[in-house]
Amino acid sequence: MLTFDPETTEAHCFSREIEGGTLVFEAEGSASRMRDKGTRSVWDAESGRCVSGEMKGRELEEIPAIVSFRKAWMTFHPDSRMIDDPGAADRQRQ
Repeated sequence: MLTFDPETTEAHCFSREIEGGTLVFEAEGSASRMRDKGTRSVWDAESGRCVSGEMKGRELEEIPAIVSFRKAWMTFHPDSRMIDDPGAADRQRQ
């Protein structure tokens, strides 16, 4: 899962898998907070740490990632593939 703060332009990538399950997130009123639909726990989008609710104190595993412009990336990594699946976001919401 990717999080992005438009004010700071900071992005983070986290695994949604924790304790044998997969969390599904929704917005929680600000770019710095998100809520998992299963437990309704609130998570910090920058650190991946749960700040309130049933999962409080647990942390999502951060996955190394970088933010790059597609054209710049392809200049240095011409063999890369871009996966474009417009229906993916809709399937995640179900």
